[in-house]
Amino acid sequence: MPFAGGRGHTQALRIQGKKGDKAMYVVQVASECAPVAKVGGLGDVVFGLSRELEIRGKSVEIILPKYDCMRYEQIWGLQVSYSDLAVPWYGGAIHCTVWFGFVHGRKCFFVEPHSRDHFFQRGTYYGEWDNREGPTQPIEVPDE
Repeated sequence: MPFAGGRGHTQALRIQGKKGDKAMYVVQVASECAPVAKVGGLGDVVFGLSRELEIRGKSVEIILPKYDCMRYEQIWGLQVSYSDLAVPWYGGAIHCTVWFGFVHGRKCFFVEPHSRDHFFQRGTYYGEWDNREGPTQPIEVPDE
């Protein structure tokens, strides 16, 4: 079982394939996974790929943000897996809680940061002022 009841860590599963095959452990880190956090096609790809890999005998775990707007009714057995993970952030650290649950049979971990910036507690997945890349205004290129 991937969750080591209350000890705050996972136990790896060794999936046996054909004789002589090495076990493969896959970790997908994504911002979406259908049906719990889905905005576009990424969520479908993450869920579908994890399913196909497991059908082929691979052990797959998915790591996602713990958004406040997720479809929590689609997560079975949601429970704290690790209660004080320090994530480096701009010379300091943000303390996070890591949750574990099953999403339609997929093993998923959800990272919940405890920050005054409320990273995943905004009622939306994307589009906040601080998750844009690059300048917010068009760049003017001088004529040569």
